[in-house]
Amino acid sequence: MLLRTSSRGLYRAIFSSSPAPVRRALFTTTPPRRIVPIHNTNEPASRLSDNIAVDDLGNDLPSSRSVSKNEIPSDSMRSQRSQTASGSTEMAPSSSPLLPYHVSRTPSNNLPVYHDTRNGNTRKETIIRKISGDARPLRDAIRELLGVEAEKVWIGKVTGHVYVKGHHKAKIERFLAEKGF
Repeated sequence: MLLRTSSRGLYRAIFSSSPAPVRRALFTTTPPRRIVPIHNTNEPASRLSDNIAVDDLGNDLPSSRSVSKNEIPSDSMRSQRSQTASGSTEMAPSSSPLLPYHVSRTPSNNLPVYHDTRNGNTRKETIIRKISGDARPLRDAIRELLGVEAEKVWIGKVTGHVYVKGHHKAKIERFLAEKGF
């Protein structure tokens, strides 16, 4: 009997009179998986555990063909999973015009516009986060929207966030919602 540990739990390989080994879980939180041999089973038991392919999807893996450790089978699980997942996640067509920037929403589906108060309530800022693309056109559009000087709206060099001097969260959220974000 051979005990092996893996990232998914502790497994015990049980060798019966059948040529294919069966692997059973002692403790695991994942569903049981089918084990399919991909090499000749006449090898010693110490090398036999290296020659087992686990099929999570319930599909047959090629058992008659010899596969080396560095070779990836053409019908690998990763390609099967990506094919099934890609068909179900299609992007909805956007009604807004193509802009050089995009503001993503937070996981709670809110716009990433925040108030920040520092220096004992003397420095008040509005911060726009989660900007991808070119943030300069967004900065310029916010300058026009609020009618403020160029020094009061800037882009953080490290973070890429847009900072606005003063609390303007409601106006900026309304502007971003009108743009379709």
